[in-house]
Amino acid sequence: RVACPGARADARGRKRRDHIPVAAGGTLRFEHARSACPTCKAPIRAWQNIPLISWLILRGRCAVCRNRISPRYPLVELTTGILSAWVAWHFGFGIAAACALPVTWALIALTGIDIDHQLLPDRITLPLLWAGLLAAALLGPLAGAHGGAADFPVSARDAIMGAVAGYSSLWLVYHAFRLVTGKEGMGYGDFKLFGALGAWLGWKLLPPIILLSAASGAVLGISMILLRGRDRAARRAGRGARAGADLTPDRRPAGRRRRAAARVRPAVAAQGNSACRRSEGAPR
Repeated sequence: RVACPGARADARGRKRRDHIPVAAGGTLRFEHARSACPTCKAPIRAWQNIPLISWLILRGRCAVCRNRISPRYPLVELTTGILSAWVAWHFGFGIAAACALPVTWALIALTGIDIDHQLLPDRITLPLLWAGLLAAALLGPLAGAHGGAADFPVSARDAIMGAVAGYSSLWLVYHAFRLVTGKEGMGYGDFKLFGALGAWLGWKLLPPIILLSAASGAVLGISMILLRGRDRAARRAGRGARAGADLTPDRRPAGRRRRAAARVRPAVAAQGNSACRRSEGAPR
């Protein structure tokens, strides 16, 4: 995973950060316009954009072109709603919940972008990091006065130490891995995200975070490898079945085979004659 628009170029600020290359000739853009159908580009009205409810009313299809709407949209909306409700229940009404909710939404967005494009864009990671430091400096003492679950954001000291430790630890791992293997094992986006988590949660929670992320990444990676291997096996089986069908001998009676061949010969001869006429009339 790399930060937008690339580890080296992004770190030196050589390119704009609102266009993230995802493939040759393509860019990932942050859109500020109204939501629209990805197929027919028809604008989505307000009543068609109600989380979960609109997808169920429209039965998973666009109201204009009737093409299917990916179930990923209601799944993300459901996940966001469940996590937001849990955050509100865990922290209660106050400063801690007001800070934890935007962090949760940013992490959900980063997860989707990372799965699709293996990118962690600066337009999310950097504001998340600086917001954590600012919240710790301004709101940390107020939140910490309540104690318990409301001890969020952390103190300014823990936030600064967490941001520095989070960024520098993965930076050192990155350069050590590149020095030993000659390859880049991760991108600068990982450094910034880990630093942002350190700014919000403090340096003490960095070891559990890296262990949990490594375990979840291993499970996700193994699952994707197994699914892709199964898809390849299915495609090979389909190609083998088609090849076997092409090689199946014609078991029709001899008389039927001769009549079918007699019907095909005139058509082939006519195509050959028309091709000859075109080639004769073509300029040389």
